This record gives sequence, C-alpha cells and structure tokens, in this order.
Amino acid sequence: MSSFVSRGAVLASARLLNQALALLSPLLLVRLLDIVDYGRYRQFMALAILITSLGGFALAANLTYLLARSPERAAADVTKTCALMFVVALVSALVVVLGRHWLVPAEIADSWRLLALYVFMFLNLEVVVPYWLAQRRSRIQAALSRPLGRIFLAGDYLEFPEMEAAAATGLEAATEIRRRLGLV
Repeated sequence: MSSFVSRGAVLASARLLNQALALLSPLLLVRLLDIVDYGRYRQFMALAILITSLGGFALAANLTYLLARSPERAAADVTKTCALMFVVALVSALVVVLGRHWLVPAEIADSWRLLALYVFMFLNLEVVVPYWLAQRRSRIQAALSRPLGRIFLAGDYLEFPEMEAAAATGLEAATEIRRRLGLV
C-alpha cells in the first residue's frame, strides 16, 4: 500500500508542479523579458503548440490505451508507435523547414531552426510518459480510486483520460453514496 501512496504522491506532486510552472512562468517571463522579446516568445510557443498538436495525432496518448488493453503486445505497440512518432516528428520538422517562409512570422523568422528542432524533439519524447503510465496504470488507478472513508473519488487520475476508468469509478462512487444515504 505504501508504494501505491508514494507513487500517487509523486504523480500528484509532479502534476501540481507542472500546473504551477505553467501558471507562474508567464508571470516570471513578463518581468524578465521586455515586451518585444516576450511577444516573440509567445508567438514561438503558439506556433510550436499548433504544429505539434496537428502533427502529433495524439499517438502518444493512444499508446496508453493500447498498452493497458493488451500488455502482451507491449513491445510491438511501443516499437510501432515510436517508429510512427519518429516519422511524424521528421515530417513535422520538415514542414517547418520547407514552409518557414509561409509558416514562421517575420518577427521570429530567425528562429525557424530552433522551432524545427523543438517540434522534432517534443514529438519524439512525448512517447515516454504514456509508456511509463500504461505499465503502471492498473495498479495506480486502483489505488487512487479506492474510497477514503466518507470521501469517494471518481475519474481517471492519470495523465491521459480513459473514459472506461472514469465511468466505472463514477458509477462505483455514486452507488456507494446512494447506499449510504439510504436511497437504494
């Protein structure tokens, strides 16, 4: 049980720190950079997010589903997904390189190489987290959805949503609450 709690605590603290960083980094950057440089940074990030969202096809998130559903095919699924992500990352980076005069605004035109590298690295490294989560999903999800006295948690508590876990835990929590209230 303590390993479940420690893993859950690590996951929860990492997600909390991620949210805090996402909230505080613009506040810090707006103080450190002048208005022109901050505008360039936001423009770079908006373009990078657009390209990686369109280019990624949510392949990494689908890996979590595939690995949790059929663990015996993990090696084949991970290999195929990594190969496909490499190709997608390469094509996305090539789109940036070849379409830089059309895609990249004049204000950040000097950063097209960095943008292509960012897109390539972001899409390739995105496979690591779903692989790690899928290997431990069933144990962690079970520990996080266990009732805590009079508190009933419902949902999928991991990085990538899975409707099956969210629906099942929601139904369990609602049934137990109704039972305790005497409505069943």
